[in-house]
Amino acid sequence: MTDSSFDGTRKPLLSPGEVEDVFKDTEEVRDATFPDVPAELLAAVLAAEQTNLDNRTDAARAVARVIDEHLAAEGNKRAGGDA
Repeated sequence: MTDSSFDGTRKPLLSPGEVEDVFKDTEEVRDATFPDVPAELLAAVLAAEQTNLDNRTDAARAVARVIDEHLAAEGNKRAGGDA
């Protein structure tokens, strides 16, 4: 949802406790279903989403940046022999 009139006075979509629940629940799913996905990557994706709740385009760009940075770092590790 894009809201160009957002001025910071709107109530957050989720309370801090609810945000923590989302982080905890998605980590449980990641650990059980996708253990090869690093927990740090999931946390970074969720943080990118959380900081861009008012703009889906910015959120998508932020998530893409997080993933690109992760893949570049993994590629560098493998190129250096740290795989």
